[in-house]
Amino acid sequence: MRDTFKESNSSADGQINLIHYDEAAACVMTALEKAKYLKDIDSKLFLVSELKPISRMSICETAKSNPTYKDSSIPKFNDVAAVDGKCYDTEKVRSTLEWTNKFNFKDFMASQYEEEMQIPDLS
Repeated sequence: MRDTFKESNSSADGQINLIHYDEAAACVMTALEKAKYLKDIDSKLFLVSELKPISRMSICETAKSNPTYKDSSIPKFNDVAAVDGKCYDTEKVRSTLEWTNKFNFKDFMASQYEEEMQIPDLS
């Protein structure tokens, strides 16, 4: 069983925006390419993420659906902070760059399991 933290001073329903580093890099490359054609794009800050935020509890439940984390415990959320999390709208950057990410956290976790299943055991 993996070591996990047992408690979190946050809300289980708190929403978090995620993005895989490969997707973030792809967005950067798109922005650099578009900078050649779009006026003032080089002075803009682009904040990107998945299309929809995911709750802290959904992150934990999704991780547990992957065999790597199935024996890990979900922390107790104390709701002390009662903060909704960090959510932002990425529609403007998506439309400006004509970019969208291809994956979400649930798909990523599923793909990791599929990759693990394809690795031959050479021991």
